[in-house]
Amino acid sequence: MRTSYRAVAGVVSALLGLSFTSSAIATEMIDNANMSYDKDLFSVRDSALHGWQQKDGRWFYYVGNQPVSGWLSDNGNRYFLDDEGVMATGWMQNQLGEYFYFDPSGAMTANRWIQTNNRWYYLGDSGVMLVNQWLFAGGQWYYFGSDGAMVSGWAKDTTETYYYFNESGVMQSNQWIASSGKWYYLNSNGAMLANKWLQSSGQWYYFDASGAMQFNQWLANGDQWYYFDASGAMQFNQWLANGGQWYYFNPSGAMLSNQWIASNGQWYYLGNSGAMMRNAWIGNYYVGADGAMMRNAWIGNYYVGADGMWVPPTSSAPSISGDKYPCPAGQPIKGNRSSNGKIYHVPGGRSYTRTHAEECFADEQAAQAAGYRRARD
Repeated sequence: MRTSYRAVAGVVSALLGLSFTSSAIATEMIDNANMSYDKDLFSVRDSALHGWQQKDGRWFYYVGNQPVSGWLSDNGNRYFLDDEGVMATGWMQNQLGEYFYFDPSGAMTANRWIQTNNRWYYLGDSGVMLVNQWLFAGGQWYYFGSDGAMVSGWAKDTTETYYYFNESGVMQSNQWIASSGKWYYLNSNGAMLANKWLQSSGQWYYFDASGAMQFNQWLANGDQWYYFDASGAMQFNQWLANGGQWYYFNPSGAMLSNQWIASNGQWYYLGNSGAMMRNAWIGNYYVGADGAMMRNAWIGNYYVGADGMWVPPTSSAPSISGDKYPCPAGQPIKGNRSSNGKIYHVPGGRSYTRTHAEECFADEQAAQAAGYRRARD
């Protein structure tokens, strides 16, 4: 405790350099003079100084007439005095680069927030300012950067993990963050997701190495491909039109390729790139312009049956100028479309061998049911 002492009893009328006794005088030290005395003896200048002394607005602490330097504990507080013995106030940095803060009374601050130049700092148990450290206070987490200031907004800790702090410096967790036109997600520990999947509200999302949510784009994960729509949701169990092509994704969201799929009562084939095939032969099957497998139909000179498979021509197929126009076994009735409408021909008929079958039927009833009438042979 710093105190200035003054003699308050009796009348002292003596020249400095002399000594005398006076039972009326009772004090310890006179300000700014190297004198001390007790209730019986008043001593001359140059007697030993001790304790706090103020000179020219600065505070010193004396022991044996010498100012103390370095750390000092007094009355439950810690103080620091420089090489000249001057008591420190405000911020101070030691030789290790650590910062301390001393209040206007000179007492070192510990376990307290300090605001300087509109920025917040925290002094720990030992009084050292927190640098690149976390603080749990009031049920919330805070982080202090390399300059010791409390961070807000995006910041990464010493593990290179990114976190987000609100304007009050409180770390955020379990929530989406929109930043610079992109979306990010903070997990239960507050860490930003990066190169990770997230399931939220029944949808799956993916965050790249920068932590940004993927949207309107493809993602290769191992040997599988995934697609994320404009909302960032992964596509699954559905078709996707993209770049003029159609793709299909299974329940896990992986794009299917090199396989048949049944959809809405039709069969479709997805090629090596995953794109739905159109107007193409897939082995002994043919898919039309809409991608659906064709059945009971001619494709050029080839016929596919009810199961969609190509039906080989019979050996007894008729021939005109070397070209065969066969109907498959079991479907001898040949349907033909002409300017006279839809007509059909039966084996042995006058025009049968000259007719290019566009449809084949098992019997005349089937042809008639399809809207054909018998040719006049």
